[in-house]
Amino acid sequence: MSPSESTFKAAVGWFELGNFMEAFTELENLPPEHRASVEVMELRCRMYRKLEKWQELEWVAEGCLGSGIENIPFACHHAWALLKQGNPEKAHAALKSVPYECAPELLFTRACVECALGNLEAEKLLLSDAITFSLDSKAMKLRALDEPELAAIWKG
Repeated sequence: MSPSESTFKAAVGWFELGNFMEAFTELENLPPEHRASVEVMELRCRMYRKLEKWQELEWVAEGCLGSGIENIPFACHHAWALLKQGNPEKAHAALKSVPYECAPELLFTRACVECALGNLEAEKLLLSDAITFSLDSKAMKLRALDEPELAAIWKG
């Protein structure tokens, strides 16, 4: 295991323990050529999301958007940041640029955005697909029940 791999694993470990300051410190200890890797930037996005730093999440995720399947997590983070900042229309538009349809996280994020826009029928279909395509459908169902953005579906 290279020093970069062990440093990244340490950052992931700190993240999983909920110590985001140590996780950020570990990421900053990576050599400059590794700080902008897909894995590192995805971890940064996950930390900003947990910390509810929506503007920072928006900037990082938007900067990481590219083409291909690696775009999905960043598109979801970007849309989530826009949604949490009160811009569901922009979040909706951002997700339209993602060509993949069956990724559970993408479907879940789209369901949350549709719910925020008041499109409950579309949201129900997307949420159903997110659960269907998820590797752990039970966990996805529990996540949906806990998601404030989906509260309108449970009230209806």
